[in-house]
Amino acid sequence: MSGWIGKRSIWFYMAIILPGIFLGGCIKKVQKQRTISRITITTLSYPPFFIYPGGIDSTSETPRLWTVVCKYDINGHLIDSINQRDHASFKYNSAGDCTEGYFHHGNGDCIYDETHYCKYDNYHRLIVDSIKSPFNSGKGVTRYSYNSAGKISGMTVHYYSEYPDYTVLYEYDSVSNRTRKSAYENGRLCSLETFAYDAHNQVIQNTYKSMSERGFWISKHQYQYTYNSQNKLVRKLEYRDNPTNNNPETLYNYDMKGSLLVETEFRNSDHDCFAITIYENGLKKELLSYAQNKLRARQIYSYEYW
Repeated sequence: MSGWIGKRSIWFYMAIILPGIFLGGCIKKVQKQRTISRITITTLSYPPFFIYPGGIDSTSETPRLWTVVCKYDINGHLIDSINQRDHASFKYNSAGDCTEGYFHHGNGDCIYDETHYCKYDNYHRLIVDSIKSPFNSGKGVTRYSYNSAGKISGMTVHYYSEYPDYTVLYEYDSVSNRTRKSAYENGRLCSLETFAYDAHNQVIQNTYKSMSERGFWISKHQYQYTYNSQNKLVRKLEYRDNPTNNNPETLYNYDMKGSLLVETEFRNSDHDCFAITIYENGLKKELLSYAQNKLRARQIYSYEYW
């Protein structure tokens, strides 16, 4: 995507990448034997590098503590997410569809507020996401359409009067695997994403390209996926046209029952900058981030249940 998207809030960024933030991502039922009532994520970051949430001061010489608390209702729906600077809250109808989401970011001179109002069709598919903010003129509206197989086929975004209109079109093969995602700004192609699959309908290659306003392809990312004999993802390798990014790689390890145990993300080819995520009973337990082979941040997840 081109320059305008960088001006938008992180929440809207999520909304266009994940078609319908209110249907996926963090806002979904937690499918476990017990319903989670609260998740607390505690991050201790060590100088001179910090994991971002909320723009932590990277010049500090002392460790920083950052806490995120996510609260769920008895049905497993996320209703609040709160940290030192941000707050998000959500409301649902009787069918469990998220009908309203409020997002607040920052304090002091850096404040951002936005409220989303969502409408669904008879199949509980998001069709309209209306956005209002006291800091922008007019309002934003995102509309979603679906094909006969129930897959999302298009998304149009009008994000206030300050930004160009944005459209995404999706294409699928005969078995409903997504094969192509095209994005347009005011009718001009700005990015293209394609997908390839194996005989088990598992994605094995994903290519993303962005185009400049002058019509030149300016960046290209390619992702390759490898699976084991149980069709579990074991490796994701990224190739970028920017050599400084050093082809990131992610490895996945499972137990004998096929449950994910450890996810290791190498952020450069030298494997000295990486993150290790540890899982327990299908839930994140701990995330350790390293730079130059030194621990830079430790993130701990704790769960409470109804």
